[in-house]
Amino acid sequence: MISFAAILLAVALQQMTPPPMPTMPPMPTMPPFGETPAPSQTARPTPKPSPNPYRLLQFGTPAIVMAPAGHIRVLGGWAAVRRDARGAIACVSFENAGTLTATRVVFEFPMVDYEGSRVGALRLDRRGTFSPGVGIYTFSSLADWQQRQNHGYQQNCTDLSLGVPAFPLFAARFATYHIARVEYANGTVWTPQP
Repeated sequence: MISFAAILLAVALQQMTPPPMPTMPPMPTMPPFGETPAPSQTARPTPKPSPNPYRLLQFGTPAIVMAPAGHIRVLGGWAAVRRDARGAIACVSFENAGTLTATRVVFEFPMVDYEGSRVGALRLDRRGTFSPGVGIYTFSSLADWQQRQNHGYQQNCTDLSLGVPAFPLFAARFATYHIARVEYANGTVWTPQP
C-alpha cells in the first residue's frame, strides 16, 4: 500500500515541474552575402489621400427669375474657399445673348454666410471677343479645375490668395454672381441700374 507521504511527495514533484518551453518560430532565411532580398509579398498599408484643401460653396442665381444682365447669360459656375481661409476661387461659363459682340464682361461673385450676410466678393474682369450665341466655358467643377486639363478655361476664373487666414472666408457658405459691366465692340457700355 502506498503511504500518504508518498502521495504528497508525488503531487509536490508534479507541481515543481516547469511548464514546457515555447517553440521558437523558424528563422527567416537570408540571401547569400551580397544578394538583394526579394521584395516582401506581404500587404503594405495603403496611404490615405490628403483631404481636399478647398471647400465648395453652394453656387446659384441671385434671384428666382434671372433675365440676362447686359445681354450676358450665365450658363453655370462654381465657387470654393480654402479650408484654411487663405484663399478663394470662382469660375463662370457664360454666353452673349445679345446681337452685338461684347469685348469685356465684369463679374462679381458675392459670398454670403448662413444668415445671408455678405462676407466678401471676388471680381472677374473678362476681356476678349464674345460673339452672340457662343458659349464661353470654364472648368465644370472644382475637381476639374484642380486637374487643370484645359488651361484656356482658367480665363473664366478668378482667385484670391492670402498669406494669413481671413475670418470671413471661414463663414462663407454660398456664392452667387452679379454682372457689373459689359462693354461692346461698337463702343457702348452696359451697367446695372443703381
